[in-house]
Amino acid sequence: MTTFVHRSDYANRNWVLTPWPDGSGWLAGLTGICLLPDFHGEADGTWHQDTVVLSAADLIGEAIAQRQAPSTQNRGLGFVVDQWAPAAGLNAIYNKGQSVNAGYAVDQLGIASRRESLPHDSQADLLAGLQIDVGAVDRDGYVLRVGYHVTLFGRITEYKLRVSFQWDIRPLFRQKDIDSMLHEPAFPVDLTSYEDVSAKAPRIYRALQEPNSSVPGAMPCDYTWPADQVALFGAWIDQGTLP
Repeated sequence: MTTFVHRSDYANRNWVLTPWPDGSGWLAGLTGICLLPDFHGEADGTWHQDTVVLSAADLIGEAIAQRQAPSTQNRGLGFVVDQWAPAAGLNAIYNKGQSVNAGYAVDQLGIASRRESLPHDSQADLLAGLQIDVGAVDRDGYVLRVGYHVTLFGRITEYKLRVSFQWDIRPLFRQKDIDSMLHEPAFPVDLTSYEDVSAKAPRIYRALQEPNSSVPGAMPCDYTWPADQVALFGAWIDQGTLP
């Protein structure tokens, strides 16, 4: 199972992005703490293991945007990783009752990449996100916060903008949105499912453009999306709702 960390679920995010002295690339330092709203062990005493995904847009996207701007509207900026040194760990755990054979772990750590087309018809693997495998055992044992510290060396490159569900749209939905819309009688939708969201994308887009939390089935359920996120969802539809 995969859990995408929403931008609102960070206790903090920090970055340093500086050019290498000889101009061969950029050195990036990324640190932060993310919140896991409801991550706990299983009732039968087995490990609950999940991959927590932190998107590159949240980790380094704003830092890149402060340094450069795309040359045209249909271009994006990404980071090609040449070297990296990652670390992640548990920042907060909690047990509601008596702790019986409870356990908590960060098992694996890796980076995800996405292959994109560059302006001159070549391709490159761009940083898509950080993947942290987290585990917990004991039904009332919770992992509350996970911290990360990643050093990257690579280059910033312009690419042909291609909006995907996996890396661009899915991370926009909070767990609260997912739970609310899954059981919404007027307009049920599984926001974790590419098939469901793509099939209902036009109606979701209309709801995002005219948010009204008093209307049954309204999206989002309790706040208004920023204009750039609404535009990103619209661009995903325009490009054919890519997976």
